[in-house]
Amino acid sequence: MRINKIVLLLLTAVLFIQCDTVNSVFGGSSKSSSRSKTSTSRTKTSTSGSRAHYNIQHRDDFLSVSDREKESILKESKATEDQYSLLVFTKNFKGEKIVVTSQEKRLFSGYLISNIKTGYADKLTIDNTKDVRVYDNLTKKEIVIDSKEAKKHKFIYLQKDNSNKESPFILIYSNTLRPLD
Repeated sequence: MRINKIVLLLLTAVLFIQCDTVNSVFGGSSKSSSRSKTSTSRTKTSTSGSRAHYNIQHRDDFLSVSDREKESILKESKATEDQYSLLVFTKNFKGEKIVVTSQEKRLFSGYLISNIKTGYADKLTIDNTKDVRVYDNLTKKEIVIDSKEAKKHKFIYLQKDNSNKESPFILIYSNTLRPLD
């Protein structure tokens, strides 16, 4: 009789966990919590052959720098006006050549290396009223930063996903500046 009660109790616990009922009953956080400000979408572009599927996220739910430091970085980067956004290159850049263009004008061309500890590689001020293209010479892939989305966000984070050959970029739109060092 005692073994039956234990088995029944274990079975009930497993069912609670599988149904995610424990979190809603006891106030824990759920994976589908409405407090998260993260949304993710995959976009497919089919022109020019060099573009790929890429991962686009909208996030403001991470640690930010102080307002004073944020203003200092924006002033240093000459990105204080509404028409400018800061493009921040983050994780997984390993020395590949990156070319950033806007309306056939080259904004940046260089070899980026991410700091393993901080995840920061470099930053660049972009005009958010024009589409910006970022081309990776190693993978021969390109991602387009859409001006309609860029206008809504002051900070745009770009990281590499080296495990995904078809979709080597992750683009995060945000109005929160992460610590860069």
